[in-house]
Amino acid sequence: MPEKFKRMNRKWAEKIGPNTYEVINRIFLKTKIEEQAYNPILAVLRLGGSYSNKRLENACGIALCSFITHRHKYIRGILASKQDLPEEQLKNKSISGAESHNALLNENKGQ
Repeated sequence: MPEKFKRMNRKWAEKIGPNTYEVINRIFLKTKIEEQAYNPILAVLRLGGSYSNKRLENACGIALCSFITHRHKYIRGILASKQDLPEEQLKNKSISGAESHNALLNENKGQ
């Protein structure tokens, strides 16, 4: 089971991208008992389902550039705070949000 689990999760991480693959490898390397790596690895890989594999890959890249641990909690924080998104994408989202808010205000004025 352990070797099969290791191969399966490394393949899963490899499909997401090289940054995610490296994070998974580092989690395996930092645990003294391999079985202790299972839950943290699955937690990281499942973030791709909650956010997207592309965002997970970006967040893992950010995590690898820092000296902080590469655990689920840290990577989830990057995703939740949208640090992994390019600035233009964040600006576009805030502009579209403001535009929709203004449209709603104008609609209500007409009533």
